Amino acid sequence: CVKKEGPVDIKGDEGELTVLQVLLHNGGYARFADLKGVCVLRDMGNGIRNRIPVDMKKVEKGIIPDLILQDNDVVVVPEKFFSF
Repeated sequence: CVKKEGPVDIKGDEGELTVLQVLLHNGGYARFADLKGVCVLRDMGNGIRNRIPVDMKKVEKGIIPDLILQDNDVVVVPEKFFSF
């Protein structure tokens, strides 16, 4: 649920990239993004992906540190589901 969805290969001399930097690189959040439900899928090398939750609301407020990404990480930004 980002403005520019899909796989993106970011290369260059940026050094360490964080979740927030990558999300901003992709145009930021879409309108109904669930910022508390963001997670990173990290390949553990044996075909299994570890799910790492990242509460972007807390990251933006400086309550928790932003997660530094590794090669082949996948950032998932889910959509909010509303109950009426």
